[in-house]
Amino acid sequence: MRIVVGNSFSLNMLQGDAIVSCKKITLEEFRERIREAQELVSVIGHQGTAELVSIITGVTVEANRVNYSFLCDDVLLVVVLKGRIGEGVVMSQNEAERVGVDFWEVRVQ
Repeated sequence: MRIVVGNSFSLNMLQGDAIVSCKKITLEEFRERIREAQELVSVIGHQGTAELVSIITGVTVEANRVNYSFLCDDVLLVVVLKGRIGEGVVMSQNEAERVGVDFWEVRVQ
């Protein structure tokens, strides 16, 4: 199973008909899944968000602005900011706490 971490989910990520399961997870569950991943792929398009994930998990996660399509057995972990940050603002843990962050686990059948 491959763990993919991103900053959004889109129906364009699907390759056809699918049943999508989205589950809100805690920060601790998010950390655990990242830390225990045998294969971790980043599709985070924003440097600040990648840095935030690296800080809160202790695992280096690089920004990687690419088009992503679900593969069989992928699990997508999504970091969702609850608000907008200013243009050019580098996301810090303090800024993330101010704005608020949710974590989601997305699976496809």
